[in-house]
Amino acid sequence: MADPLSMALAAITLGNALKDLKELALKLHGPFKKMAAEVYGISTNVLRVGLLTGGSSGYWDPSQWFPAIAQPASYLGCLPRGDDTISWIPVHLAASAIADMRRTDDRVLHIVHPKPVQWSTIMKSLCETLNVPLVPYMEWFARLESSANDEDESAAASENSRAALRMAHFYRIGLTPARARRVWVSLAKVRSEKGLRASPSLRSNSVLPLSAQDVNDWAANWKKIGFLP
Repeated sequence: MADPLSMALAAITLGNALKDLKELALKLHGPFKKMAAEVYGISTNVLRVGLLTGGSSGYWDPSQWFPAIAQPASYLGCLPRGDDTISWIPVHLAASAIADMRRTDDRVLHIVHPKPVQWSTIMKSLCETLNVPLVPYMEWFARLESSANDEDESAAASENSRAALRMAHFYRIGLTPARARRVWVSLAKVRSEKGLRASPSLRSNSVLPLSAQDVNDWAANWKKIGFLP
């Protein structure tokens, strides 16, 4: 397992990259907004969208980091435990929110789920679906790293672990203190009040928290395309 200094540096590097990207977007927004208004007669805004989950069909792009955690569950025999609050938002709800925000005067808005849930809520449902236990995050990551060096693993096991192994450097950040977890999992505490005010779709009483049904839909689609066994 990587030494603590390397893991801390990885977290700092990612955090700085996100900060730089945020500052660049804000710097570009002013001149672009002026040009858009003067030349095209349109207004612009910066929309910061949280993690997008599967849409109404349940399909969630398997190249993303969370599906990659689910894929090797049968080979590693577990899924990682956590205590974070998550505000991942279904893609169709995010699309409705973006449409709502077309005419807002706010310069920057965040689009996250208005009803966050606990990481454990999602993972317990996924564990039941995949029939594996939850284990401490450090144990899960150790099993993942060990699978990369296991010369006796079968071809099927290798295939199941490949997606997560490609992102091992990213998951390593989860071993660091809360600063890193804020970067890679939880967007629930972000200032989303402006987004809520600007979007009737996000404020609608019909919006439900992510639940076991969502997890079942994701897993069913991953199995359908052969991403899960």
